[in-house]
Amino acid sequence: MNSSSALLRHYVSLTFYCWLLSVRACHGNVLQAASVEMRGSLGTFAAEKIIEKIQARMRYGFPLLKIEPLSPLKLNNRDCSINFSFLHLNSSFNQLLLEGIDRFTINHVQFNWRNKSMDFSLTFHELNLKGDFDGIGNFIKYIPFAGSGNFTYTIYNMTTNVFAAIGIKSSRMQIQNFTTILSVEKIKSNIKGISSDNFISTRIINRLLNRLIELTSYQIFKLNQRLINHILDIYVVPPINHILTMFIVLAPSTKFENSNEASQTVYLHELDDKSIVEYLIKHPTLLLKQDDRIKSIFRRENDHYSSKRILCE
Repeated sequence: MNSSSALLRHYVSLTFYCWLLSVRACHGNVLQAASVEMRGSLGTFAAEKIIEKIQARMRYGFPLLKIEPLSPLKLNNRDCSINFSFLHLNSSFNQLLLEGIDRFTINHVQFNWRNKSMDFSLTFHELNLKGDFDGIGNFIKYIPFAGSGNFTYTIYNMTTNVFAAIGIKSSRMQIQNFTTILSVEKIKSNIKGISSDNFISTRIINRLLNRLIELTSYQIFKLNQRLINHILDIYVVPPINHILTMFIVLAPSTKFENSNEASQTVYLHELDDKSIVEYLIKHPTLLLKQDDRIKSIFRRENDHYSSKRILCE
């Protein structure tokens, strides 16, 4: 019994000694990894806050950037051609209005500090496009149709998974590369006003056209991800980068004017807590790279900051 107890004590002692050696050997790497992880988590927090703040401003626009309200979003008139074996359609769409782009859920946000990249996932619960149309076409080349009227086109639960490479230019964040994968749960088309000279009734023609548009829409989302990315890169990334110019990236050594002494230029880390808070309240769109003290100020003032659109990295 005594020999067993002694053996157990020696085993525990040896294990503990080996653990101490491993901690000592890896101490620097552990601290470095923890530092990178902390910066990454702060970057993730900042990225999520940026998305939330942009979402909150969509209904009101960004007056300082001369960007009008984005929800609902007025779109330019569009001409559209659909050519499938079972459906040929040439149409023009006018008075287009897109609703619901501010009603989305943030599923996931991850910021990679080392690679300066971010991936996130959003789900738009109900995107509703409506307007007027004028179109002509045929079903399976034998049933012609034509007409004009109003329409609605609704996409339910569209999830977009985005990867973006981030750069810093003149203390502003910018998207340098952008890739997304879209998936759609349901599409509902409702076009009215189509008729045919054939024996098929107007009601059946409209119902058939709507179902075929829904079918082709699924095919477009599924098979044309590269085209979708190209369109987003041209029409979506530039305005997003324009909006991101609102968010200034400051390091703790950045100089600015002390709010108590306007003529004195000081470093951020030289200010007391009260001065930092006062400055952030006056400049509510700053994105800070924080040191430990600024992070503690943020935690203490978190409720106040969140109401002032303060973002912290």
